[in-house]
Amino acid sequence: MGRVTVRMKIWNIADEDRVLRGEAEPVEIEALVDTGAMSMAVIPEDLADRLGLRRSGKTRVRYADGHTAERDFAIGVRIEVMGRDAVGRVVVEPVGTKPLLGQLALEDMDLVVDCRAGTIGPNPASPDMPMHEIYRAA
Repeated sequence: MGRVTVRMKIWNIADEDRVLRGEAEPVEIEALVDTGAMSMAVIPEDLADRLGLRRSGKTRVRYADGHTAERDFAIGVRIEVMGRDAVGRVVVEPVGTKPLLGQLALEDMDLVVDCRAGTIGPNPASPDMPMHEIYRAA
């Protein structure tokens, strides 16, 4: 089993109208798919600045080696993968950090990771659009 990476588009939701009209381009990057990351995504500080993202608070992160750090998070981000999108906030890491696509975005876009094959794709149960499970109280 190897690493799974994916091409994703990312932009500031404040630029949404301009992106949709073709007046602004989303930034396309390669991200490591991290099904263990309980965030929407992790991006380096220089990308957050390029997108004009507003830092809106702090969060504590725990890395795979067990150490922790305090990081900024930024709100108002749209991420698109394979024609599906998610809106939310991202953790901002130092310059040089590899972007990560986290579990929350994967779930919101209803994308499934096949670690053995090293691929990512739409949920076979709903190939044409994301499916969200909603439980109702009886």
